[in-house]
Order: sequence, then C-alpha cells, then structure tokens
Amino acid sequence: MEFINLPAAFVDSKIEDVLKEIALLEGADRSYFFQFNQDRTEFTITHIWWKTEGNVGDQVVQGMIVESQFPWLSQELTTGQEVIIQDVETLSRDGTQPEYEYCREIGIQSFLILPMQVEGSPLCAIGLDAFTIKRQWNTETIDRLRIIGEVLTNAIARKHFESKLLTAIDQIKLLKEKLEAERTYLQEEIKLEHNFDNIIGQSDALKYVLYQVEQVASTDVPVLILGATGTGKELIVRSIHK
Repeated sequence: MEFINLPAAFVDSKIEDVLKEIALLEGADRSYFFQFNQDRTEFTITHIWWKTEGNVGDQVVQGMIVESQFPWLSQELTTGQEVIIQDVETLSRDGTQPEYEYCREIGIQSFLILPMQVEGSPLCAIGLDAFTIKRQWNTETIDRLRIIGEVLTNAIARKHFESKLLTAIDQIKLLKEKLEAERTYLQEEIKLEHNFDNIIGQSDALKYVLYQVEQVASTDVPVLILGATGTGKELIVRSIHK
C-alpha cells in the first residue's frame, strides 16, 4: 500500500484498490470503508467494493448515514467497539433487529467491522462481508484488516489536514488581498494638495503625517507635535505655519 507521500487527490482511488485487494485476499464478498462526521456521532459509507456472481466491480456509495438505519451498529462503532459476527443469526434479538433484517434481506452470512481511532476518537472504520458461506473470522484476518484500516485512516487524516491547510492558505490569501486593497485605497486617499519642499520621503507613514498637516493647518486649533529628538518636528511645525 503506497500511501506515503501520496497526493490527497489520489487517496480515494487508492482506498478503492486496497478494499478490492483485501476482499479477494480474505475471500470476502464485499469490503467497505466508513468515515465518521466531525463530532463522531454518526458515520457514512464512503467507499465500497463487492463481488456478485463472479463479476468484480467497484461502487462508491456516498451520503448514506448508517446511524439512522443501524442504531446498534452505530453505537458499537462510535464507542470504539469491534464488531465480529460469525453468524448473523446471533443478531436475531430486539436490540439488533434492523441489522439482522438487513443481513437476511441481502444475504449476509457473516461480517466484520473494525473502527479506527485518531487521538482517542473514531475517525473511520473498515469492514468485510461474507455472503456465500458463514465465516469464522480468525485472529490473522482481524489483525491484517486492522493494520490496513490504520493505514487508510492515517491517509484520510492526512487528507483532512491538507484540506484544512489549503483552506487556511486561501483565507490568508484573501486577507492579504484585502489588506493590499485597503493599502491602495489609503494611498489614493492621501493625495497632498501642497508641496512640502523641505520634507523628502514617499513612505505611506510620512504621506499620512503630511496629510494630517494639511488637515490642521487651515484651522485655529492648537496642535501638539510629539516625537523623539531628530525626527523632524521642527520641519512639521514650519509646514503647518507655512
């Protein structure tokens, strides 16, 4: 699985390839990948691969909120519990009735779903379904699926980070453009009507000082000029009187 340095734009297609590989390796009829929402209260199937009648095909199902359909499964996964079902008949009780009915409807015999956590909270989950026969999910299969799930989850976490980083960069760019526009506006606003022959400089700060000189020079109000020694206070005074 080549996820190291894989660009974020290629993560989704690579996940689909990996789901196909793990399903074929473990003899499963379907494999899938979940992603939890931001507050980790519900999750959505984002990637799914299945095999029907010997034909292999890929299908991505997006926007399917699993919590509303499978409350027990959602509760297990959002609390970090691994779901290992060797025989779906064990689900035939009140608390898991929706899950049981779904499995019976489409023919699932056994399934395995492992939640993946990042910083103590579930971010993703990976699962396998068996349709043709009941599967005894052994430790080797579970460990292998867990390792693959961790790799995929790290790739998703990196993709989310890159997305947030790009958003932050765009916001900084917009702020920079806004500041540049304001700077240009101020430069246009500070148009001096007089020539200050004794004062040389083109900086925005100096132009604004001279703009203030023009504003107060035509009035009778007292003006207090502050500044360290050598900054040109006398030149400002002469400009005001002139």
